[in-house]
Amino acid sequence: METLPDLPLLATGRKLVISRMRPPFVPHCYVLRLSESDLVAADTDVTEMLAIALLTARDLGKNAFNDSAAFTIIHNGHSVSRSTGAHVHMVCPGSRWHKAWFYFVLALKNWLHPLHRILGGRAR
Repeated sequence: METLPDLPLLATGRKLVISRMRPPFVPHCYVLRLSESDLVAADTDVTEMLAIALLTARDLGKNAFNDSAAFTIIHNGHSVSRSTGAHVHMVCPGSRWHKAWFYFVLALKNWLHPLHRILGGRAR
């Protein structure tokens, strides 16, 4: 079982949460976000969250592939996010092809979500 890293509190005292995503065939994919009780982030929180995401992604890449540069970070501000609040995707692909696959899966999810809602499905 994988152990996720402990995260420091932000300077404002807010708590960050890391969770593992499981998109198809993308084994090392994580999301860093504020805890459920702290969904609205100040600009300083987002800046600090990005710095923590960088350090965390390096550790995750090192643990997964013994390469602290094997990661990609995607920041989603709350205005362009389906979920509430800013969050950071941290992906540790094993190769450029795995990274391309992750982008494809993410794009497909974002294209299909509105179609699903239009056709009367429930949003997730």
